[in-house]
Amino acid sequence: MKKEFSELENGSQLNLHISNGLHSLEMGSTLTQHIKNNIALLTLDHDKDQILKFDNVTIHAIYTDSDGIPYIWRNVKIVYYQGQYLIQVYRNGGQRYNRRNSFRVGVSHRARMRLEGHGEQDVILRDISLSGFSITDRKKELKLSKGTHALLRFEDIGHELELEGYVVRIDDPDDYSVYGFVITRSCNDLSSYINTKQRRNRKGL
Repeated sequence: MKKEFSELENGSQLNLHISNGLHSLEMGSTLTQHIKNNIALLTLDHDKDQILKFDNVTIHAIYTDSDGIPYIWRNVKIVYYQGQYLIQVYRNGGQRYNRRNSFRVGVSHRARMRLEGHGEQDVILRDISLSGFSITDRKKELKLSKGTHALLRFEDIGHELELEGYVVRIDDPDDYSVYGFVITRSCNDLSSYINTKQRRNRKGL
């Protein structure tokens, strides 16, 4: 199954996986306007005073639809032109993407989660990427179902983050439950947090 790039609505979130062969990072972005079927204007989640150049890197763009299904456009091109970023895909149809290959970092940090009709509760944020996160319910008290919306807030390594998403996956071993969420509303600091957390995890901090 494919998703046509031209079908993406203005305001759609695209997660960019950027690699130079030795290092990789993820960056959030928003599609703001289509120029052609395979070209669109893009707003990047980064310091607006810094102009980014994407020379000698490989970029994949990932879009997650309202059903939590991710699609990937590989080897896209991003250029800065007249004060704006342009993204160009070379194949209009994005392929369905195995989310388990998504670039995630382990967190294991306490967070506050607000659930519809249930107020706020303490949870353990298990891992996170630009497209989703998972939480661990060690007491099996949450009893969430697929489609449940939630707002997650937490502070870690100098970052204060607020994410909104809904449940797309439930793993229920004997002693605990794990809920996987797709992110529907992110914050600008998420990509910075993921990159910083990855570096600290590698150093064992």
